[in-house]
Amino acid sequence: MIRVDKYIKLIYIFAVLFLTAHISRIFVETGMMNWYEFSYKPSVTPVNEVFPIVWTIMYLLIGAALFFAIYDSPIEEVHKYNNEFLLQMVLQCLWCYTFFTKGELLWGFVVIIVMVLTAFRMIRIYTDAGRLSGGLLYPYLIWLLYATYLNLNFVIELGVSAPLQ
Repeated sequence: MIRVDKYIKLIYIFAVLFLTAHISRIFVETGMMNWYEFSYKPSVTPVNEVFPIVWTIMYLLIGAALFFAIYDSPIEEVHKYNNEFLLQMVLQCLWCYTFFTKGELLWGFVVIIVMVLTAFRMIRIYTDAGRLSGGLLYPYLIWLLYATYLNLNFVIELGVSAPLQ
């Protein structure tokens, strides 16, 4: 049986994930209207309907990884796992803002490289809590690597900044 404090942790995780998804969606929608819809896209870019589905899965995996990492961990470890989680969420919002809202493709590429590097670190740190916690993050890392490839293609084809409408 899950104790009350475990429910509070779940509510916290879902609140942060929901807030991140909501902020990111606002940034993405702004970019969709301003340049993305009308712009070059690499041939391996999925249709727009795929992204919300994939990101929902990624957020659930990240949330589950955090929950399993903090489930029975001492408070010092909980803070360490939570800081990595929050860093990824902030970077996610920053990338959406930089890439989509501002159309700064090169800076978006820089941000996503930082995301990939911190995802590697997050996997290593979460694996200390258990292989399940670290393992749940591998799909996220793979998705980030794919997004990095797409972002790089945008930079190569469109240059440093997107042509804003």
